[in-house]
Amino acid sequence: SRGLDVVTNMSNPLFGLMYAPNNGGPLGKGITIFNPDGSQHDPFLVAPAVTSGGTINWGTSSDAMVSGVFDDLGRFYVSSVQLGEIRRLNLDYTITTIIDSLTSPLGLFIQGIGTDRTIYYCTGNKVLRA
Repeated sequence: SRGLDVVTNMSNPLFGLMYAPNNGGPLGKGITIFNPDGSQHDPFLVAPAVTSGGTINWGTSSDAMVSGVFDDLGRFYVSSVQLGEIRRLNLDYTITTIIDSLTSPLGLFIQGIGTDRTIYYCTGNKVLRA
């Protein structure tokens, strides 16, 4: 797992849960969810890759996904490095591609709320915003 983030909004029903992109191994490839005590949440593996019995193409490399961060609405954003995309895990566990055609997108940061929400991301040797 790379890039775990915690739901810190106390009014969110998912408060305290930890989300992390996971690139395979015994936990599977997809986004994993942990309880505040570190145990596996139910559901545990969401948006699973095709290789883990799901329908999402996360790529084939061992570093296919990195950097997970929440926005103010509780949606989880992930860098799909190999495919050059920034993707959002929606509240119903579906995936939406937010930005595509990037070169190795890595770190993510989100600031602001609503129409003032800005996504900052690293690609190549630059930090950009969307």
